[in-house]
Amino acid sequence: MITAGPEMQYVIFSHMHLLLKRVPDLFMNEYKMFFAREKDPQYLKLLKVKIMQQLANELNVKNILDELACVLIVLPCSNCR
Repeated sequence: MITAGPEMQYVIFSHMHLLLKRVPDLFMNEYKMFFAREKDPQYLKLLKVKIMQQLANELNVKNILDELACVLIVLPCSNCR
């Protein structure tokens, strides 16, 4: 999916978001694939944040919050990739 353009990624992630509404645990172990990339457009980052919100649980919440801090912070984050 990395080679797909942002528009195609948005379509794919939108479908995944719909699937999660029906099967909440479907991507529970693959939450890192929803981490935003630096070059992702804002609309794709926002969709990924919505998906990560659905996937957050006691086991992965720290990793997801760290990622959200990197996505949402204006200044560079020392923990960011």
